[in-house]
Amino acid sequence: MKNFRNLLLIFILPILVIGITMELLLRNIPNRFQLQNDYILESGSDIETLIIGSSHTEFGINPKYLESAAFNLSNVSQPVDIDLQLLKHYQKFLPNLKTVIIRLSYTTLFERLNDSKESWRMKDYTIYQDLESDGIAFNSEILSVSLSQNINRIYDYYVLKIDEVKSNSLGWGTEAVSSKSKNLDTTGEIVAKKHTIENEEYFEANQDSFKAIVELAQENSIEVIVITLPAYETYFKNMEENQIENTIQFGKTLAKTYPNVRYLNFLEDKRFNKSDFYDADHLNEIGARKFSRIINDSLSH
Repeated sequence: MKNFRNLLLIFILPILVIGITMELLLRNIPNRFQLQNDYILESGSDIETLIIGSSHTEFGINPKYLESAAFNLSNVSQPVDIDLQLLKHYQKFLPNLKTVIIRLSYTTLFERLNDSKESWRMKDYTIYQDLESDGIAFNSEILSVSLSQNINRIYDYYVLKIDEVKSNSLGWGTEAVSSKSKNLDTTGEIVAKKHTIENEEYFEANQDSFKAIVELAQENSIEVIVITLPAYETYFKNMEENQIENTIQFGKTLAKTYPNVRYLNFLEDKRFNKSDFYDADHLNEIGARKFSRIINDSLSH
């Protein structure tokens, strides 16, 4: 029995050492979630406008072009229940917050991160932004993502010196650039169909999360600007009618119900053309500059 324990220890110990080493190496790779957390903890008292949402706002609104002191807390695939958790979590670090800008997109009311193919992203909120998570795996880098992906990340950063942080200092995502734009004609229909829901499982719960954000803001005299961002015609023309109508109607209802809410729908805005889009549902840096200035004008009125 003693020999068996010794053999087991000899087998397990190297695996534990390798696992812990990989976890530490991965956690020390700079990332946008850590950047966001550090900025709010260090400079949260300067923030007057907070932008929250998915990749649509991550790439679509550049705080640089807003006159108020703004920060972008959006991330790829970030759902509205996470938006709510982030606002609650960071509220105490944002004493001068006056405005929250939040996206209302085609998928917003119908998706949850923890029940999607991208649920692995939960680890970024748990590890780097201190949100609570039900899954043990989401408290670990190595348990959330495949071994090959983790090895590639370590190699890319420590050997190739590739920077993972694809954003500016104010949280705006810099990956959706015009030089790498996708085919708008093909991506529009494909992505619209991908974003069309099969059921309304989370419809009520996500509306409740949205309302909770609005009510939390109202309690603190904060204005909420709900926005549906511009999309290219191949995307919005392939949307399912009831899904987009329910989405837009919800935005209008929020604005009618709560005095601190404005709803702005830019989905089919004619001021945006092919040169403004990275793909059919994301603005590139040119479109983001244009849209950010439009939002800035809205903040001024």
